[in-house]
Amino acid sequence: MNRLKLSFPDLSLFKVIGWGSSKAYLDKMSFFSQYININFISYIIDRNSDKWGTTTTFAHEVKEPESLISEDTDKLFIIIFSSYEQDIKKDLERKGFSNFLLLSELDSLLEKDGEGVLTWFKKSYQRKQRLISIENNKMNSQEFIFNELMSAFKNLVYKGIPINEVMKIEFHHLSSYLKEPNKSVLLYGHGTDYRFVVKGTGPLLACSLLYNRLDQTKLMESAVAELDNKYVTRIYHKDDYIKLHGSPAEGQQVIGFTCLDEDIIKDPWYKRVCSIIDLLPFPLSKEEKKWLGHHVILTKMTTDFFENFMNKENFKASLFLFDYYREEYIISTLSKRKGLKTFTIQHGFYLEYNTELDSQWNRIYHCHYPSTNRIVWGESSKNMLLTWGISEESIKILGNPRYCMTVDDMQLLKNERRNFGNQQSMGLFLTIDFELNKFLIELCKSIAEQMHLNCLIKFHPEEADINQYQSLLTNNFKVISEHSTFQEIADNIDFAIMSNSTVFYELTHHYVPCFIYKKDKEQSQITKNPLATFYTSQEILKRLVKLKNIPAFFYHYMSVAEAENRNVFAVDKISSSVKYKEYLMDILV
Repeated sequence: MNRLKLSFPDLSLFKVIGWGSSKAYLDKMSFFSQYININFISYIIDRNSDKWGTTTTFAHEVKEPESLISEDTDKLFIIIFSSYEQDIKKDLERKGFSNFLLLSELDSLLEKDGEGVLTWFKKSYQRKQRLISIENNKMNSQEFIFNELMSAFKNLVYKGIPINEVMKIEFHHLSSYLKEPNKSVLLYGHGTDYRFVVKGTGPLLACSLLYNRLDQTKLMESAVAELDNKYVTRIYHKDDYIKLHGSPAEGQQVIGFTCLDEDIIKDPWYKRVCSIIDLLPFPLSKEEKKWLGHHVILTKMTTDFFENFMNKENFKASLFLFDYYREEYIISTLSKRKGLKTFTIQHGFYLEYNTELDSQWNRIYHCHYPSTNRIVWGESSKNMLLTWGISEESIKILGNPRYCMTVDDMQLLKNERRNFGNQQSMGLFLTIDFELNKFLIELCKSIAEQMHLNCLIKFHPEEADINQYQSLLTNNFKVISEHSTFQEIADNIDFAIMSNSTVFYELTHHYVPCFIYKKDKEQSQITKNPLATFYTSQEILKRLVKLKNIPAFFYHYMSVAEAENRNVFAVDKISSSVKYKEYLMDILV
């Protein structure tokens, strides 16, 4: 293995052990144990026979060097905690071992990027545990796991809110985690400190509380931007607010609650929840059981907190983006109980899928919500909701509030769109499927080399581990900031490559040609534009040559894209921001 610098191998592919249990080991474990689970090390080898068969103060078993005879030399990763590292390394190499991290290298890495090292060990251990869980659940389908979770918690109701309904998304996330090894799904932490910023004191409560989705937080800001502050109360996750606006201004409320492990364990429900989890008919690791149990109790605490918040305020209506997620689901349910009008704005594209299972998850995410009314971007979204059983009278088309262009603005943008090649860059938009992303990155490397282009790369908002891509990216790949708007991205690329991403509509709306890679003809599709999809690298290269050399190709592509976009985004003589203002004011007045 190449010597480690700042690019870390995936340790989930190895059994990790340590060599040496003396001061260097103790110092490093004392440091690591403050931040991460040190069980990523399976055991320790030591030459001191007095230590064999004992356990270190950090619960690692100490074995004799001869124990390595039974190990697969290619699957073992050895961290050498000794100043005699070179002698130990040479001895191990003679025995066929080749994967090492020396003490001096570890010290150097910690000095250069201590946080990166901690993340490396932490994520590798999590992936390893996940692979074990996936193997243990290979006989169970994702649908089976999800349905069993829903059934197990069906009788658990808190203040009239069924726990299995409010936690539907957590159950889907866990079932996906246990069954989809190609997706970078990690169990997100339950956190300890929940803080929210409340801005304004108006009768309209506007929420966008899916943590760390700044693009969607901006969507809600756009929806209420034309309303006077006296009409709106905005609630943000505190961290998200700080990223967008800096520290809260004087007079703005910061509210919240603390959720410590000891608080969860002391909760009267905790033993009951643990007993439900222990009876589940599929295997979960200790960490997975803890994750699930903590999220159930966190749901209970969140309900108490927002109930107190709602009781202190005098709202007339509530506006949401993610009311199928916990915080907004709870607020929406409480709002309806208080007699408030409840509205949810479309935050993403509603798509039908080819497989029944994908369609089932899509319906869960886009139709599972307590709000009474839906505000959508265009006719296609309305039609999709109708097919899922949503009543027509509850749906209102107002357009996407981020795109306030009128038909006249759109024509100007089309006329001003620069010719191919001016930006000398393409955009690459990744999924959460690591293997698919590897293919797309290699494809774009080839395109960049042949067409002399740079590549602006955008990670999926739910990507759990960006570091795993470090070794794949070359110098001509630049990461797009999470704060960048689609207009800013569009101004800096000539075209975009992606998989089945709804970013397609965001960019073609700004007259950027987008090309979607499809693995097979059965794959669900988001566009019917035949010029926009490709199956092979040869096919996309031919398209790009046409795009570069034949102006008529661009205009033909865009004429089809415009027709689709008119169905997706309601664009007419009045901007969508004005439509939102008029509609929301009618509700309040």
